[in-house]
Amino acid sequence: MTNTQQCQKVLYLLGLNDLIKNIRRNQELPFSIETPVKLLSDHQVIPLRSADEDVFSGSDLKCLDEIIELSKTKDLGEESHDNAWKNTPRNAMMTIESIISTLQNSNLLLDLHQNRYA
Repeated sequence: MTNTQQCQKVLYLLGLNDLIKNIRRNQELPFSIETPVKLLSDHQVIPLRSADEDVFSGSDLKCLDEIIELSKTKDLGEESHDNAWKNTPRNAMMTIESIISTLQNSNLLLDLHQNRYA
């Protein structure tokens, strides 16, 4: 798996995918936050405020920058659709377990995920 694919999975796990879906459907956002972006009909995402980069680590920002650069030349939908996506029914939520199963050391990560409160 490439570094870009790892970054895309991090973004998914952070819940950015669900945030965009909720905005598109005019559904309530978590923690009563205001919509941070405007979605245009041609799938463009326009920020409505500046990002608070202090909430991200250096590696988070590096991943975001890499994904932004990649999106300028490639279809991120095609790039990000792996077995976790392919094995999930349309419009259904991918489970964290199915996402973890596509990562390196998935057995160890799955064990860590399942026993994180033990």
